[in-house]
Amino acid sequence: MTNKIMVFELTDELAKYNTEQQDLLSRCLENLLAGFYEGNLILIISRPLCAFFRTKKLVKSDRALGALHYIEENGGYVPNVLWRIKVVLDNADINNHELNYSFFSDSKSVQPTSFLCENIDDVTFYMKLVSIYYPISPVIANYYHGGGGTTVDVFCYLKSRKVICLVILDSDVKYPGCDIGDTARRCVNEYKKKVSYIEIKVLNVHEAENLVPLAFMKTHTQNNCGKRFLEKMNQRGLLHLMRYYDIKKGIRKDRALEKALYLTFCEDLYKNLYPYRKNSFDKFLKQKRKNDDQLFPAIRENMLELFNKDKGGSYPTDVTENDRKEIADLVHTFVCCRGHDPIN
Repeated sequence: MTNKIMVFELTDELAKYNTEQQDLLSRCLENLLAGFYEGNLILIISRPLCAFFRTKKLVKSDRALGALHYIEENGGYVPNVLWRIKVVLDNADINNHELNYSFFSDSKSVQPTSFLCENIDDVTFYMKLVSIYYPISPVIANYYHGGGGTTVDVFCYLKSRKVICLVILDSDVKYPGCDIGDTARRCVNEYKKKVSYIEIKVLNVHEAENLVPLAFMKTHTQNNCGKRFLEKMNQRGLLHLMRYYDIKKGIRKDRALEKALYLTFCEDLYKNLYPYRKNSFDKFLKQKRKNDDQLFPAIRENMLELFNKDKGGSYPTDVTENDRKEIADLVHTFVCCRGHDPIN
């Protein structure tokens, strides 16, 4: 893990600043406290450090002083996040979740997290997962989405702005051992030079739809073929393979023929689903005369949209439960905030 988060802990070593650092430190503190005042982030500051900032007059604006007083009086609220960033004076250790104070010299640094996915429904879905696992936690983010090659363009734009940014990408893996898709690969390549304010997460499943609870899928399949397919996958103990499955499109003949390993995956799936069929997989394949014939059915094109609109919040545990929780933890870590309650 690297050091990007909306919970910042100002360390006591900031009190050891030298004369040359004073003006910059003062500007950074003003920005951080303004971000807290506006509800965009969470600040943890010890009471002695609060008193030091005030005594040294490092904080002067009314909003910053109000935020400082609030933190001093109410103590630090630490939400349940994967990590929090320690703001240090110099020589930040990225591997220890540290960030130099100078990062906050620009007010862009204290705005809500920029959250980029390939589709706006993906962003909505991940934020919904946060609401399921963290129902009372305030969250905020600036949503961005791409689509195909434009996802990489949007990512490069956000990277150039030096804003705190979380990127979650479909892996597009179709079978075990499959390489990640072109969009994910290009974004990861752009990110080879790691920076402390960006995190890229490539899903461990084909795409966001694969994380929709199976119980919801079963009751919202688009056709009887999809419903029977899911029932058969369940009966044969094959639901773990649904992480590779194209929920929206199923598996077409021409797609299966693109790679030998994909075809092998389809053959194994066929044999495990229908062990008592007399037809071999080769004969089954030949019976599909058109390239766009389905080998295995689509489940539903707009599954994610339907789930996002669903008011239910409790679903039985299934094979992707851990994946959903992992994503919810990551997103919550990036988008949790103080909230917009007024500071008195």
